[in-house]
Amino acid sequence: MRLLVLLVSLTLLGGGSALANGLSMSTSSDALGGCVLTDDNGLIRLYVIHWPSSGAVGVRYRISTCQSTLTWLGDTFSPTMTFAGDSPGGVVVQYPTCLAGPIVVQAAIYLGTGDSPADSGVRLLPHPDSESGEVEGDRCGGGLDSLDAGGVCIKPITCFCNYLGPPYHSIPCLTVPVESSTWGRVKAMYQ
Repeated sequence: MRLLVLLVSLTLLGGGSALANGLSMSTSSDALGGCVLTDDNGLIRLYVIHWPSSGAVGVRYRISTCQSTLTWLGDTFSPTMTFAGDSPGGVVVQYPTCLAGPIVVQAAIYLGTGDSPADSGVRLLPHPDSESGEVEGDRCGGGLDSLDAGGVCIKPITCFCNYLGPPYHSIPCLTVPVESSTWGRVKAMYQ
């Protein structure tokens, strides 16, 4: 038992890279909650937690519901944080000062109907204006960090999520094809 406690402690302290410089999601605001939803029915809050390697003054990302059937209802942020945008489209969050982690950035609020497929999930993805094409954090002294980003698994069978921080995730998040159309063609679909 002592050996197990020692190994876990060394992993969390010595192998801090698993928790450092990342953005993860949790099912609880204490940042230590799980990253698995076995039931996606009803009102669901998913928390975004920033784990900066040193200090940070902000972060930018977007949230995708990937293959789940969750419906985004809105975001809540700490009143001390400044934010622009929204989770699905891309959000930029500025902290009131240089903060060290874990930092609970926001709660994204969803409504679930209970019919998301197994191994679906919710993922943190790069902001559409990301300079690096990655989820990004603003360092206290200036400059950007590319962040490992995770997510939450819904009804997992084979999907892995960010348990206690990134980079442990394999939630499939396929792109949705876009095609041009006219207003008349869109109206015709619903007649």
